[in-house]
Amino acid sequence: MTDSSKLVESQPTQASSPASGAAKDAKSSTAKVESKGYSNPALKAMGINRIKLPSRNWMIFLSVTGLLVGGALYDKREQKKNRDKWMKLAEEYGKAQISTNTTPRKVTVFVSPPPNDYLEESWKLFRRYIKPVLNSGGIDLEVLHSNTQGSIRNRVAADIRNLRREIEKNESEKAAKNEGSRSRLSDIIPGFITRPWNSVHQYFLSEEKKKKMAEEEETRQAQAFKKQMENHKHILGIYLNDSNKDQMMESHSEDSDNNKPLNNIGGVICIGRGTYKEYMLGLHEGLLGPLEKPERVVEAQAADEHRILDQKRKRDISRLKKGEELNEPDIKTVEELMEEVKANRQYDDKKSFFAQYDNPDDQDEEYGEYDFTREPIKAYLLPNEYRKEGKLAEEFKNYIFEDKPSVKIPTDDNVPPYYQQPICVMPVPHLLGFLTIPMKIYRFYNKRYVADELGELSFSVVRNVVRPFDAEKDLDLAVKEEEDWPKKWYQKSVDNDKDWVRDLAADKRVVSNLWVYDINFNKDDL
Repeated sequence: MTDSSKLVESQPTQASSPASGAAKDAKSSTAKVESKGYSNPALKAMGINRIKLPSRNWMIFLSVTGLLVGGALYDKREQKKNRDKWMKLAEEYGKAQISTNTTPRKVTVFVSPPPNDYLEESWKLFRRYIKPVLNSGGIDLEVLHSNTQGSIRNRVAADIRNLRREIEKNESEKAAKNEGSRSRLSDIIPGFITRPWNSVHQYFLSEEKKKKMAEEEETRQAQAFKKQMENHKHILGIYLNDSNKDQMMESHSEDSDNNKPLNNIGGVICIGRGTYKEYMLGLHEGLLGPLEKPERVVEAQAADEHRILDQKRKRDISRLKKGEELNEPDIKTVEELMEEVKANRQYDDKKSFFAQYDNPDDQDEEYGEYDFTREPIKAYLLPNEYRKEGKLAEEFKNYIFEDKPSVKIPTDDNVPPYYQQPICVMPVPHLLGFLTIPMKIYRFYNKRYVADELGELSFSVVRNVVRPFDAEKDLDLAVKEEEDWPKKWYQKSVDNDKDWVRDLAADKRVVSNLWVYDINFNKDDL
C-alpha cells in the first residue's frame, strides 16, 4: 500500500519535470536574445529596437573591405598632396613676368608606350604628375609620341640631318652670292659711272622684260606679306610697342635671347627608359652618321615597301567577288623599289613613321596619315659603328666642338634645336603578367611615391638648373625600369634587333656638350 501510493504520488512529479525544464529553457533562451545588442527608449521611439554588431563573417568582410578602400583613399590623398607641393614650388617660377610679345620657354616631350602595352599607360603619368607641375611653372610644351620602336630615334636623327642639309644649302648659296658679287660692275667701276649706266640700261629694256621684272617683284612682295601674316599676333594691338605705335613688335620666344646661356634654353623630357634610349641613339645617328641612306637601309626600306604592297594586293584579292578580276598592275619587285629609294636617298621620309598628333586617323599636311603597320627606317649608323665609321657632322664644325663648349646652331627663329638642350628622363613603372599581381597590388597602394618622384623631376625642369652630362651614371637614367619589361617581349626584341634592347653606348664627341637637369638640391631651402 505504501509502495503503490508512493508510486502514484511520484508519477505527477515525473510528468511535470519536462514542463519545468522547457520553461527554464524558454527563460534562458529569452534571456540570451534579450542580452544581444543595445536597446534604449529613445532609440525605440525612433523605430530602432536594438543595436547590435554584425556577425563574425560580416565583421571580417567589412574590415577587409574598409582596409582596402581606406588604403586606396589615403594613397590618393597623398598623391594629391605631393603633386600640390611641387606645383606650389613651381608657381614661384611661373609668376616671373615676361613682355607681352615674348612666348615662354618651350620644352619638347617625347612619349612612347611601355613594352607590350598601350600608349595610354604613359599618358596617365604625364597628365597626372608631370604636366600640372610644368603648367604651374609657366612652361610651354611640344609633345611628340610614337607607338613603334625606332620612330623616335628616326625622328630625332632625321631632324638633325635635315638641319645639316639646310646649313649646307645656306652656306653654298652664301658662297655663290659672294662669288657673284665680286664680278659685279659696281665693284669695278665707281658709282658715279654705274648709276647713269643703270638708268640707260633700264630705259632700253624691252616691255616684256619690264613686265617680267614687275611680276617677279609682285610675287616677292606677296610672299613677304604672307610670311609676315603667318603669325596673327603681329596685327593685334596688345603687341604694339608703346614707344612707337606705328611699328609692330615681332613676337619671339624666351629661348631666342642671345644673352641666355645655351644650357638654360628649352629642354627635353623623355618619358620612359626606352624613349630615352631612342633619343640618345637618334642623337648619335644624326650627328655621326651619313646624310644619305646606306645600302643596307635602302634594301631594308625597299623590302618593307614590297611587303606593304604585297599585303595590300592580297587584301584586295580577298575582297573580290566571284568572277571579278583585279585590274591593278603587278606590284614592283624589291630591286625596282630599291632604285626608287636610291633616287630619293638624300631625303628623310617622315610620312608614316612618326605620330605627331593624338588621333592616328587624322590627316596632317606635313606628316600625312600615320600607318601603324609600317616599320621605322633602319638606323643609318649602329652603336658598334660610332668609332669606326662615325664622323662628326662637317656642317656643324662651326657650332659643335669636342674640346670646348658648343655654340648655338642658327635657326629661323633663333632658338637652338632641341638636341642642344638639357635632358630629363622620367621613369614609367609598369608591370604585366599574372605572376606579378602581388607587386602590382603593392604599387597600386604606393603611387604617392611615384607622384613625388615625377613631381621632383618636373620641378627640376622648371627650376632649370643643369649639370654636364656624365656618361658613367647618366646612361643608366631610369635603368630600373628594364627590370619590369616582360621576358618574352625582351627576347623577341633581341631577336629582331630592336632599339630598346641595345646597349646604350655614348660617344664623347656627342655627349661632351650635353646637359642633364640637376635634382640634387636642398628641399628645406625651397
